[in-house]
Order: sequence, then C-alpha cells, then structure tokens
Amino acid sequence: MGTGSFKCIFLLLCLFVSSAILRAQVDVPADLKLSQSFKIPSNSVVDRIISANSENAYFLRRQFSPGGFLKSVLVERYNINTLRLDKSIEIDLKYQKKLRVFHDIFKVGSNFYLITSYFNSVKDKNYLFAQKLDKSFYPEEDLILIGEIDSRNESQIGDFQIQHSRDSSKVIIYSDIPTKRSDRQTAKVSIYDSNFDLIWDKQIRLPYEAGLFNNIKFEVDNEGNAYLLGKHFFEKSKDVVKNRPNFEYILEAYSEKGEQVDRYQLDDKLKLITDLTFEVNNRNEIICTGFYTNKVKSGNGFSVSESIQGIVFFKVDNNEKKVEEKKFTKFDLDFITLNENENQKRRALKNDQDNIQKNDPALYSYDFRDVILRSDGGVVVIAEQFFTETIDRSVNSFNQGFNNRTFQNETRYNYNEVIVVNIRPDGTIQWANSVPKYQSSSNIATRRFLSFGNANIGNKIYLLFNEDRNILGATGGASVFKNRDALALAELNKKGELSIYMVADTDEMNSLTIPTLTKQIARKELLIYSVNNNRFRIGRLKLK
Repeated sequence: MGTGSFKCIFLLLCLFVSSAILRAQVDVPADLKLSQSFKIPSNSVVDRIISANSENAYFLRRQFSPGGFLKSVLVERYNINTLRLDKSIEIDLKYQKKLRVFHDIFKVGSNFYLITSYFNSVKDKNYLFAQKLDKSFYPEEDLILIGEIDSRNESQIGDFQIQHSRDSSKVIIYSDIPTKRSDRQTAKVSIYDSNFDLIWDKQIRLPYEAGLFNNIKFEVDNEGNAYLLGKHFFEKSKDVVKNRPNFEYILEAYSEKGEQVDRYQLDDKLKLITDLTFEVNNRNEIICTGFYTNKVKSGNGFSVSESIQGIVFFKVDNNEKKVEEKKFTKFDLDFITLNENENQKRRALKNDQDNIQKNDPALYSYDFRDVILRSDGGVVVIAEQFFTETIDRSVNSFNQGFNNRTFQNETRYNYNEVIVVNIRPDGTIQWANSVPKYQSSSNIATRRFLSFGNANIGNKIYLLFNEDRNILGATGGASVFKNRDALALAELNKKGELSIYMVADTDEMNSLTIPTLTKQIARKELLIYSVNNNRFRIGRLKLK
C-alpha cells in the first residue's frame, strides 16, 4: 500500500501464499450454478443489469453499427430459476427517422422507462424524453417531456443527468445548462414521481464562476428533497496552486419543493479533504465521507488526490440545518502497511517517527466504489486503489537512426487492493481492512475483467474478483485465461476479519467473469455475467 513501486510478482505470490487469511477450496461458503452458453449478438456489449430479483433479471445491451455508432439497445429478460433467456427486445433509437441520444433504461416504481434526448437545431433546444415500456418491453408511443435546455449552438447543447431515489419512488433530472466560463454556474433541478409527473423544479444559480465549479454528485431522497455536492476552485481549476489547496467542497440541500435552500461548506483549516461523497439516510441525515491528507504539492510531486492519510466524516442534520459531527481519523500504521513486506514496514515506521510531515506514511490513489449506510447512522466505505501508468515500450519498425526500433507510449490501468473502512456514527473507525488484489492491463478490451463486484449481505461484506488460482493455493495446468484463471470471493465478517476463497476455476467455467456486473438478487444470492470470445453465460452464486 505504499507510494513507491507496486510489488513484483514474486512478492505478490509470497504475500498471498503465506497469508493466514487465505482459504483453499475446501469449505467454500458459496455454490455457483451456470447457464448454458449463449451467443453474443454481433456488434453488441452488455452495459449493466437494469433490475434483478429472485425470479427475473433484466440486462441492458448496447448494439452498434459496423461503423461504431450506437444504433439500438436490447433488453434481455432471463428466468433466474432456469437461467434461460425468456425474451430479447430490440429498441430502435430512431424516432420519426431521426436518431436520438440514448441515456438509460431504468425501473421507477413498478415500471420500466426508456430515457432519450434529441437536439432540435431549428429551435436550438435539447429535449429529454421518457417513454414507458409496456409488459413486452416495447416503448409506448407517448413521449413524456422531462427536460429542456436552451442551447447556445449545436456544439454546446448542454447535458442531462438522471438518478432515482433509494426506494425508486422519485426521479431527479439535473440539466446542465451551457454557460460561459466567466458566468455563474447555472443548472436546473427537476423532481418527478414514479409516473414522471412533475413534483417541483427549480433553476439554480450558484455564486461561483462556471469554470471554477465541478458538479461531483446529486441525489434525491424518498421524500423528494434534492442534494448537490460540488467542488469550488478559488482561482484556476486546479487542486493545488503554489503548493496550497485551491478548492473547497460545497453541499446544497433543497427542501420544501425547492423553496428552502441550505448550503454547507465542508472543509477544515488544518486538514485537506482530497475526495468526498455523500448519502442520505432515513433519519434525514446527510452522511458525508471521504479521505484527507496533510501532503500538498504541485508539479511533479503528489497531487492533492494521490496521498490518503485518513478518513473524514461529516454528519449533517438536515432538520436542524447544522453539521452535527465532524471527525478526521488518521489510519494507523499497521493498516497503512498491512500488505507491505518487512523492509517497507521498517521504512514506514522510521518515516512515522521522524517528525517530518512530508514523510508521513500514507495510502496512494484510491477511488470510491461504494458507500453503505449503517442503520445506526454510521457508514462503511469501500474504495479501490486505481491509477494509470504511461510506459514507453520499443516496437519493431523501420527507423534507420534507431536500429529499426521505435518507442511508443502505452497506458497501463491498475486496479489494486480494496480497502473497507467501517465508521461508527460518531465518525471514528470501528475497523478497517484491506483485500489484497493486484490487477493491471494495457489492453482496453480486458479492463472489464478487472476490478470487483460487491454485496452487503446481513452483517457481512462480499467482494468478487478474478485471480490467479496459484495465489489462492489451488493447482492446475496452463490456463487459457492466463493470470485470471480463478473466480475469488472475499468475505469480511462483522469484526472486519477477512477470508478469501476460490469459488471456481475459470477454465472449468469456460468463461471469465466481468466482476462489475455482479448484482445481488436475493438475500444470499448474487447474479454474475461471464464471457469467452463471442459466447456468454450468466450464473447464480448462492452464499451459504
């Protein structure tokens, strides 16, 4: 978990094989059942699982023209019990012979809706529409207008972003209105019920220049109140200027059908918040959590978001309109060095004791993947170490001056270990642990097999990812899936204790799982999706 180079293969193997948390394939707390192999429709890719329960699963598939343009979307319904495809409906994105921009298909209340937009060049307006899908998943004729932006020109048409509430009873449309960089940030927030009847809408003008404000997240709660989290830069839109922080986080809450607006500045004079997100719980509390650091440097050193030294926790009481809890908790040295070797641990201990702040041990470059609300007002944060590297590699080519070899840049994507931090209602850390995982690829097509899927079941957290079976203590011959020849399941219990199991051999599955498409479909059951060349399978993973 350090900030230097990242574990050679030999170190990685030693780490996993010697670790007491690993379990062999005996006593695996899960059973996997796979479907038959299906042919992937030509020029198509599964985007996500729209909805799933113990009876049916609905997949969204994008279909492209030979030239690479999105021409239609497919909704595929699978019977969970038989794991068979019941129905596949192709939805043409043309309307009155004009191709619309596809946004999403999602379930609101008990109905599915198709969300598309269309720019009218005659009126210089960008329109957003919802179409209800009937029981056979065909769009009804009626277009429901749910968004409208007066565009400046065809190159600046604005954008629509859509979310629904936790109980799917409310929908929020955030209309990002084109604005000159020097003008105030302007947008429109519209709240609809599950039938897309308008509850309220409001045009908002924040007191910041459009070029100095980034929208991070917006949300609507079950009652129809809206929330917006943004990052306001003081000067130019850079995190650090002259080795000093150059931003603050702003949270706005809109209640009383948008008539009541409350603004909260989430910052600290001594600690620098590097990343922040939020969720709204059933107590009308806004739980904000993120990472902080003391290391601030511009240029070739750390950027503000790369160094992580602890967890920040804000609890905003939206009834009393005040920040109720504000806590910064430093990660202890044992956690920071959890997956380091002995030399790295000794170096970290020395740096921790030298009283030089810039040397303080820290984590490096983590992205939020999930935030789970606890019933008591606490929260569980799941984050993954993600970063990219630019590698110069030599290739064969005719170049007289360089001995027939040239160099070209290659971008490598790294999806490494996952940290899970369980935070009490007062903002202190109850426990923290790390799931060791080191994945990288410079092939854009194989990135979908990296990262992980997760589920929160009872008082346990599960992570599903692809791994090398030798690392998991299993043996086998050469695999067609190379270093991703096992499907691994990590389990963290209520005390934060970690176990990792090998669920299946991917050669025996004859397919490789896309972890980010994992979906919980029952109390102790997950749905997975795996592919091999032009074939795919779905599966049910039952947890014991």
